[in-house]
Amino acid sequence: MIQLRRILPWESEQVVAHLMRLDEHDRHLRFCCEATEAQIRRHVAQIDWTRDSLYGFDADGAIRGLVEFMPDNGSPPRGAEVAFSVEAEWRRQGFASRLMELALAVALLRGMRKVHLVALYENMPMRQIAQRYGFRVKVIDGEVFAVTDLSTAEPTEFARHLVAHSDLVPLAASVVTVPPRRGGAGSMRMH
Repeated sequence: MIQLRRILPWESEQVVAHLMRLDEHDRHLRFCCEATEAQIRRHVAQIDWTRDSLYGFDADGAIRGLVEFMPDNGSPPRGAEVAFSVEAEWRRQGFASRLMELALAVALLRGMRKVHLVALYENMPMRQIAQRYGFRVKVIDGEVFAVTDLSTAEPTEFARHLVAHSDLVPLAASVVTVPPRRGGAGSMRMH
């Protein structure tokens, strides 16, 4: 069974293992730079588990996809940056979309109204997900900067349960609904 859940601090080695299962090119896309094992270990060691949240999906007893949710430094935080990774054999099955929905729900439930991400221009899947979820996208010097305004979005009961309890939840229902944006063609609805 595939389960979407919160990743806990004592699972750091599983996070490293997941990131190392990405090939060199995919690690480059995820980190916007070369990412050796030493750099990945340093990255995971520097996660502030009291502030940041990691959510992922498990299959076959291993983390196969991950979203890192990193609140900004405001007090209280007004927004967060998100970063995604999904192993190659698990792509194109909707897992990154579920992780995005969860990240947006986490932001809403924490009272945040902005979520942003940074990706390389060549990272087409990330650009497509950002556009699908209504992010405003800018490209500057080969990097994509995307931000979304969540002021009209609402988390679903599924999201509230998952975020509140950090339970293991089968990957199934949507976690966020967003009313269509005014203006027609650019309207988005998460489902």
